[in-house]
Amino acid sequence: MTADPTFRQATNADSQAVLAVGHRLWDDMREQSGFTQRPTEEGLARLFAGEGGGAVCVCETDGAVCGFALLVPEVQEPGVAAMGVWL
Repeated sequence: MTADPTFRQATNADSQAVLAVGHRLWDDMREQSGFTQRPTEEGLARLFAGEGGGAVCVCETDGAVCGFALLVPEVQEPGVAAMGVWL
């Protein structure tokens, strides 16, 4: 039986797992994934560092990352943020 998924704030130790999920999504769906390009280590490093006021959360089942969520400020609308969830 699979454990219920849990969400938590990501740590730097999760970056490669998040990148792997992002790559699978891009490879399967391209722009339909909601990304404008295949995720990069550099781009995720900026998010994990909190640059721009964003945040990264991960979804885990059985101790393994199976998805993630990104929260980033909307550049065009101060005070507004966008959230994407990929499982």
